[in-house]
Amino acid sequence: MLRTLKLFVDLCLLRANPQDVPHSVSLELLTLVAYSALSYVLAISNTTPGTALLAALVDVGMLVGLAYAGLWILDLKNRMTKLVTALAGSGAIWQLVALPVMNLLVAGSDKTANSALAMLSYLLLLALGAWAI
Repeated sequence: MLRTLKLFVDLCLLRANPQDVPHSVSLELLTLVAYSALSYVLAISNTTPGTALLAALVDVGMLVGLAYAGLWILDLKNRMTKLVTALAGSGAIWQLVALPVMNLLVAGSDKTANSALAMLSYLLLLALGAWAI
């Protein structure tokens, strides 16, 4: 399990490729569940629980749908499991890293909060977004 987690971290650091991910449907489902749960946790800080759940489901649906569409266009549908596992696993790692930054952002958006804290959280979020792209 620790080796798989290191593989997803290496994917985020551009040291590994999606083809290095093992072909496992159970790992794919596990990473999709982790990705959707973390997506829900990130969304719940800004919106209502129902809207956060809908946002998480749309996020997972778009991840799977766009991966399938891209592989279908390239006629590489046999790589679907590995690609979705890599995308969901590395996305879950990114969301884990973004969680404290989002908490800083929510804390910094308070009227009585320090404006330097808010600016730091925006800069950190911008840096995370740039690296993820």
